[in-house]
Amino acid sequence: MAKLHGSMALCRVEDEAQGQMEWLAKHFPNEFGRALRHVGWRYKQAISGAIYAGGSPANSNPKVSLMRQYRRMHMLKSAGQGSQSAQSKLGFKRKSKKQKWLERNGATPTRDMTRWKRWGRLGREHSFQGSLANTVRYKYYPDSQVVRIGFLTPSAAKAAEAVQAGKRGADGSMNFTRRQPVTDKMRRAFWAAGVPISKNTTVLEQPERPIIQPVFDLMNPKLPQIVEKRIYSIIQKSKGSVWPLLPVGR
Repeated sequence: MAKLHGSMALCRVEDEAQGQMEWLAKHFPNEFGRALRHVGWRYKQAISGAIYAGGSPANSNPKVSLMRQYRRMHMLKSAGQGSQSAQSKLGFKRKSKKQKWLERNGATPTRDMTRWKRWGRLGREHSFQGSLANTVRYKYYPDSQVVRIGFLTPSAAKAAEAVQAGKRGADGSMNFTRRQPVTDKMRRAFWAAGVPISKNTTVLEQPERPIIQPVFDLMNPKLPQIVEKRIYSIIQKSKGSVWPLLPVGR
């Protein structure tokens, strides 16, 4: 399996459940290993789902701007910043009479009411850094009975860290946390992408969007039950019967 980047150990249980987990690992080592792999899969699914859903619980993180949803800066880079082609595709269109009337009467802006000449490809509202959720993987280490979860590439791990910590900056640097000063170059780029920055705006805010820790907080208390239930299921399928799998004296 490919190396995991930015990975974290998953199998951590509370003290009161430690004895039960040790008993299961001793008496059912093969089934215990398979159960831990199942745990890795459950965490992977939960983390990927949280990225797509905008947090854990779903939609708990701040919404992504329309500029990010429709990848306006990506369009600008693809078209060539400052080129006539980029200005033609990304520039503004005239407001229609209907749009002016709706704005005067306090209507909520919609896609049809924007002034963009061209729209980018719509991504998921909370799909941070494109296909980040698709790079989440898990791996089981039988010698140490540890499950780790992480990302397939260093760039994906770095992107996940930046998203969660609220980092911003040029691609590859991300040297600002939560607040980035607005420069003249940034103003020109945003204007070219059809997202003008007000003269009164001197910094851009980047909120933290935690994903990993909320998933762990929700899943960790269920870990002993997940393992025990999985072992029951494995034995039932292989032997056709189930017997109590609890430590003696419990």
